[in-house]
Amino acid sequence: MGNNPKSGIVKIFIVEDDEFYGRMLKHQVELDPDNRVSLFYKGAEVLPHLDERPDLITLDYSLPDTSCEELIARIKKALPDTPIIVVSAQENISTAIELLKKGAYDYIEKNEKTKERIWGILRNLQEQKIAESENLKKQTMEQFFSTKLRK
Repeated sequence: MGNNPKSGIVKIFIVEDDEFYGRMLKHQVELDPDNRVSLFYKGAEVLPHLDERPDLITLDYSLPDTSCEELIARIKKALPDTPIIVVSAQENISTAIELLKKGAYDYIEKNEKTKERIWGILRNLQEQKIAESENLKKQTMEQFFSTKLRK
């Protein structure tokens, strides 16, 4: 994580071809004011924005312009440490396992528990970012004082 300098802020990309579901998911995630969400309706739309370095990407399994596997590979090539969550109505466990092997961080079925699962992942992500920020501050202070003491 740690892509954004302000601790606690999480930049999220949602890639979802179902406009209603995408807007609903975006709304749910934005209930936390620390979440910054960008919504894309096709895989090709998200690729030019990867330089914005999102902290998390959710992908619909069935996109109209590209396969989920191909999109995961392209995202992982550009952002190897960015977690990708596949959100799908697909209930096939072998599909989920294959996507996890190809680099997906998690696989979530579209159902009444989707929001809670994503919220849990986001809480963990925010806690990691805050811990990383605190760790960086501590390291900076230690370097500063060890340099001062040597003089």
